[in-house]
Amino acid sequence: MKLNERLKALRKKKEMSQLELAEALDVSRQAVSKWESGRSAPSTENLLRLSGIYGIPLDALINCDLPIPDLEPQGEPKKKWWAYRIMDSWWFRVLVFIGFT
Repeated sequence: MKLNERLKALRKKKEMSQLELAEALDVSRQAVSKWESGRSAPSTENLLRLSGIYGIPLDALINCDLPIPDLEPQGEPKKKWWAYRIMDSWWFRVLVFIGFT
């Protein structure tokens, strides 16, 4: 995941708008937009501020080889086996049939 993609994903995870983030960093909303689109990169000072706002170490923010917990998928999600077993059981089908008649 590239830096601009990380910045956007982290902002969305924090449920912040570009304007809210810009105000927290004392930059323009357009600057945040440029960072997230990859047209420019934040300064070192702003990267330090971003790592503080997002609560992650600076190296995890800028090193695109390091995964950020709860941000990047770590594999296939676990399936809820019990839900499939319930829906596949005969009594569930009977209850659904009775409910629709």
